Amino acid sequence: MQNSNYDEWKLLYTCSQEMEADMLESFLNAEKIQTLRKYPGFSDITRIVAGRTNLGVSIYVRESQFAEASNIVRDILDSLGQSE
Repeated sequence: MQNSNYDEWKLLYTCSQEMEADMLESFLNAEKIQTLRKYPGFSDITRIVAGRTNLGVSIYVRESQFAEASNIVRDILDSLGQSE
Protein backbone atom coordinates (compact mmCIF):
# COMPACT_ATOMS: atom_id res chain seq x y z
CA MET A 1 0.00 0.00 0.00
CA GLN A 2 1.41 3.37 -1.00
CA ASN A 3 1.87 5.90 1.77
CA SER A 4 0.07 9.16 0.89
CA ASN A 5 2.97 11.15 2.38
CA TYR A 6 5.10 10.03 -0.54
CA ASP A 7 2.62 10.62 -3.36
CA GLU A 8 4.02 12.23 -6.46
CA TRP A 9 2.92 15.74 -7.39
CA LYS A 10 1.17 16.14 -10.74
CA LEU A 11 0.55 19.30 -12.76
CA LEU A 12 -3.13 20.20 -12.50
CA TYR A 13 -3.38 23.57 -14.21
CA THR A 14 -1.28 26.56 -15.25
CA CYS A 15 -2.84 29.90 -14.47
CA SER A 16 -2.00 33.01 -16.43
CA GLN A 17 -2.09 35.24 -13.35
CA GLU A 18 -1.46 34.77 -9.65
CA MET A 19 -4.96 35.97 -8.72
CA GLU A 20 -6.43 33.07 -10.70
CA ALA A 21 -4.10 30.67 -8.87
CA ASP A 22 -5.21 32.13 -5.52
CA MET A 23 -8.84 31.49 -6.41
CA LEU A 24 -8.30 27.92 -7.60
CA GLU A 25 -6.14 27.05 -4.60
CA SER A 26 -8.80 28.43 -2.28
CA PHE A 27 -11.44 26.11 -3.73
CA LEU A 28 -9.08 23.12 -3.73
CA ASN A 29 -7.89 23.72 -0.16
CA ALA A 30 -11.51 24.01 1.00
CA GLU A 31 -11.95 20.43 -0.24
CA LYS A 32 -8.81 19.32 1.68
CA ILE A 33 -6.76 19.00 -1.52
CA GLN A 34 -3.12 19.93 -1.01
CA THR A 35 -1.57 22.22 -3.59
CA LEU A 36 1.92 23.21 -4.59
CA ARG A 37 2.82 26.22 -6.72
CA LYS A 38 5.65 26.45 -9.21
CA TYR A 39 6.59 29.59 -11.05
CA PRO A 40 7.92 28.84 -14.55
CA GLY A 41 10.86 30.73 -15.99
CA PHE A 42 11.68 34.01 -14.31
CA SER A 43 8.26 34.40 -12.71
CA ASP A 44 9.57 33.13 -9.35
CA ILE A 45 12.14 35.94 -9.32
CA THR A 46 9.50 38.46 -10.43
CA ARG A 47 7.28 37.35 -7.56
CA ILE A 48 10.08 37.86 -5.03
CA VAL A 49 11.01 41.31 -6.36
CA ALA A 50 7.56 42.67 -7.24
CA GLY A 51 5.41 40.63 -4.85
CA ARG A 52 3.40 39.05 -7.65
CA THR A 53 3.80 37.69 -11.15
CA ASN A 54 1.84 37.80 -14.37
CA LEU A 55 4.13 35.28 -16.06
CA GLY A 56 2.17 32.23 -14.99
CA VAL A 57 1.67 29.97 -12.01
CA SER A 58 1.53 26.18 -12.24
CA ILE A 59 -0.60 24.43 -9.64
CA TYR A 60 0.32 20.88 -8.71
CA VAL A 61 -1.68 18.42 -6.61
CA ARG A 62 -0.88 15.03 -5.19
CA GLU A 63 -1.44 12.28 -7.73
CA SER A 64 -3.90 10.56 -5.38
CA GLN A 65 -6.08 13.71 -5.41
CA PHE A 66 -5.68 14.56 -9.10
CA ALA A 67 -9.04 13.21 -10.35
CA GLU A 68 -11.03 15.05 -7.69
CA ALA A 69 -9.02 18.24 -8.21
CA SER A 70 -9.51 18.05 -12.00
CA ASN A 71 -13.27 17.85 -11.54
CA ILE A 72 -13.26 20.86 -9.23
CA VAL A 73 -11.17 22.96 -11.63
CA ARG A 74 -13.29 21.90 -14.60
CA ASP A 75 -16.49 22.90 -12.74
CA ILE A 76 -15.00 26.28 -11.79
CA LEU A 77 -13.79 27.02 -15.33
CA ASP A 78 -17.11 25.90 -16.83
CA SER A 79 -18.99 28.22 -14.48
CA LEU A 80 -16.71 31.08 -15.57
CA GLY A 81 -17.16 30.22 -19.24
CA GLN A 82 -13.51 29.23 -19.71
CA SER A 83 -12.04 26.00 -21.00
CA GLU A 84 -8.87 24.16 -19.95
